[in-house]
Amino acid sequence: MRVGLLIVALFCLLVCAPVANAAPAAQTTSAKIEWNDWGEEAFSRAAKQKRLVLLDVEAEWCHWCHVMREQTYADPAVIALIQKNFVAIRVDQAAHPDLAARYEDYGWPATVVLTAKGEDIWKEAGFIEPPAFLAALNKVLTNPTPQRSEPPASVPPTDGLLAAALREKLQRGFRSALDSEQGGLNGVHRYLRRDVIEYAIVLSAQGDASTRAWLDKTVAASLKLLDPVWGGLYQYSSKSGWNYPHYEKIMSTQTQGLESFVAASYHLQDPKYLEAAKGIHRYTKDFLTSPEGAFYASQDADLVKGQHAAEYFALDDAARRAQGIPAVQKNIFARENGWMISALASLYAATGDAQYLTEATTAARYIQKHRALGGGGFSHGESDRGGPYLSDNVAMLQAFLSLYSVSAERGWLEAARQCADFIISTFLDGPLSLESVGVLSTKKNSSPLYQKSYSIDLNIALARAANLLFQYTGTEEYRTLALTALRYVTQDAVALRYATEPGVLIADSELRSEPLHVTVVANKDDAAGKELFMAGSRYYAPYKRLEWWDKREGALPRADVQYPQLSKAAAFVCTNKRCSLPIFDAQKLGKTIDTFRAKEKTAGL
Repeated sequence: MRVGLLIVALFCLLVCAPVANAAPAAQTTSAKIEWNDWGEEAFSRAAKQKRLVLLDVEAEWCHWCHVMREQTYADPAVIALIQKNFVAIRVDQAAHPDLAARYEDYGWPATVVLTAKGEDIWKEAGFIEPPAFLAALNKVLTNPTPQRSEPPASVPPTDGLLAAALREKLQRGFRSALDSEQGGLNGVHRYLRRDVIEYAIVLSAQGDASTRAWLDKTVAASLKLLDPVWGGLYQYSSKSGWNYPHYEKIMSTQTQGLESFVAASYHLQDPKYLEAAKGIHRYTKDFLTSPEGAFYASQDADLVKGQHAAEYFALDDAARRAQGIPAVQKNIFARENGWMISALASLYAATGDAQYLTEATTAARYIQKHRALGGGGFSHGESDRGGPYLSDNVAMLQAFLSLYSVSAERGWLEAARQCADFIISTFLDGPLSLESVGVLSTKKNSSPLYQKSYSIDLNIALARAANLLFQYTGTEEYRTLALTALRYVTQDAVALRYATEPGVLIADSELRSEPLHVTVVANKDDAAGKELFMAGSRYYAPYKRLEWWDKREGALPRADVQYPQLSKAAAFVCTNKRCSLPIFDAQKLGKTIDTFRAKEKTAGL
């Protein structure tokens, strides 16, 4: 889910709309709305009763969702109007990735009115006060015309890469979106987005002084979003600046924050950012970890639902616990676990602390055991409605690649292969080819409620993961999958949809180039070999192929470089079709990588 979305109030036009269908004022407060589950049964009832469908998409952790429940949906007039004219459906966005992706631009709560055929009529973002809600619903009842939204025009078959003019426009858009005074992106909200930090690091490493200054300011200011007592990262600051946190702690925020701080600790060479990442880990271990070692989805923003919790979060640990602990949503989703596995792998690479790798491995084994589907894919939760979803499978593909990159255990690479194969067989709108455009968010099905949709974020993530899998395996099908995903997001109408979309630039750059390639040649029980491998892990490069060749295991999965037979452990750095001499000293590995990469920059590569 995208964060930092504006909570939009209804205009006076809606407030002043006619209320001919409003319920009598005598309605008692004991009445309640009859909420239904999302599914064909509710829409069939709406068709038979000639009603519209009211959909409330909320999040368990969301303060304004609680306020909407306690005020708007408890209002007698609202209750009467809904009961008379609508079939009401309430869903948790975390349990419905399809609906979360469909309405993510609205944030939570998202309020939608649909026809009995599932067509959108009206959509609104955020908390709506009862009078405005009544006016809006009456206006919809007066004119229930479905919205017609045309998908982005498909481009003719291309290589999938960004056209030069679009790349330049995206680069300008990125720079213009940076708030140089306060840090973060222009707009009301302040938050950490991993792809924004990652692309800023890329530009900073290329000598962009203004972006480096913005990066320094942003990462330092974002420390204000850390809970100083329990650790963990609040979702965002709700006003200009960084001093007004929304106190929910959702898994996507924890993992993006953790990886952003790890990356910043490398590039900015400041240990406090690695400590911030460790603080996020401490929080997830204490509050969001199940007894089996898998990860829960989120923790509520409110101790008492619907009441602001600023005073509570200003307390120390003992005082907080004396009042109670905000509710934790204890669903175990493959997607959230995949995110956390990748984040823990990055923390292990940065620190060498084996506890992080152990925790990541434990969670991965749990998901493999309890969320596996046939063919290498994964369900979202214990029982899915409408799945499987691309989001879970992309997250687990990334997780398996992350585990392989920090452990060199080939079982993880095989799991990544199987997951990618499942994505190919499940989420395409036709056969995989060099003309394919985009990967679907949800498996196609025959339900009349199914809507074909594509996610920008998921196609970017898949393009990067599938391309990295190709780099590790040499299997051309995965390169084709990466280009299929990229071909969707490199369309002008998609790439320019938001104020800035640096992930498109990152994915495009990676598919145009070879990754940093570091290979350790040694037995895996060789202490010197492990030291070299860990030195390769510690070297920060978001696009990196790190391998450990133990000749007892046979050839590497992609044996595209021939390494010499040596009597002791050695590492080799390969870039742009050339490799270093053997490196025997782990302390020299990073310096050798720096030298090779500096030569590439000098050559304009």
